[in-house]
Amino acid sequence: QVTALRMRDEVEPATPKDDERRWCSLVASAEMTDFVVNFVLDEARLLAEQKDILPIKDTLTQLFSWVQHHGMPVHEGASGTYREIETAQRCAETALLTVLSALARACRRTGDNVTDSRAVDAPPWSINVDWPRNSSERGSISNRGSIAPRRMLTRLGDAWEPAIRRSLGGLVLTDSWLSALWLIDADLSRANLSGSELILANFARADLTRANLKSAFLGDAHIRQATLTEADLTNADLTRANLADANLNGVDLTATQNLTQEQVNSADGSKSKTKLPLGLTYPDHWDEV
Repeated sequence: QVTALRMRDEVEPATPKDDERRWCSLVASAEMTDFVVNFVLDEARLLAEQKDILPIKDTLTQLFSWVQHHGMPVHEGASGTYREIETAQRCAETALLTVLSALARACRRTGDNVTDSRAVDAPPWSINVDWPRNSSERGSISNRGSIAPRRMLTRLGDAWEPAIRRSLGGLVLTDSWLSALWLIDADLSRANLSGSELILANFARADLTRANLKSAFLGDAHIRQATLTEADLTNADLTRANLADANLNGVDLTATQNLTQEQVNSADGSKSKTKLPLGLTYPDHWDEV
């Protein structure tokens, strides 16, 4: 509805703030439960069968980026306690991310077969948010990357919230400081975490299928039982990372840093599809194919 209104406003185009006001009125204080997330995913798939949803996804990406810089204007004309307004802000932002992620996921069928080089760099299923990167958005503890994505995740509840846990796939989170975040069971498939600091991050049982982890620092990260099928770990630092029962099927580990035989032995993989660094050997329990 918000996208349709924006496209219709040709004489007096709506501003991002106008769009966000409309979004807040649509969402109110509705929580994104698993039931609602499933409904949104189904609606996005149906919509993708009927029309080109890329313009909608791009519009919502712009709006989500605006929110990261300015916040949700829920307080304007709102009634209720400060806590109620705070809840409405969280619900509105969570709903926006949920719908945006559902649209991006519905675009994946197109993205799997892209041939244009520009589409490969910015595939249809990616969510390239314009994160704030000024000095106030950087963490005093780390100099490695932007703290804005971390603030968004903690503001919306990390992986404790069903909607957040299921709405991170395809997000571009490059060069971010995400250390010690709890992302248990999170869908991070095709997310771009390249260059990010992920020390002590908890990815237990997370879906990191085809995720971009190039040059990411995963020191002491918990990746137990996570799925890393076809993830890109080029130059990723795996110092003391817990890979117990992690699925490394189709992963090229030859250019990883500080990967040990003990870590490999604790993980699951394929002797034909997983590539190991020189000097490491395939465990007996790994699949032959």
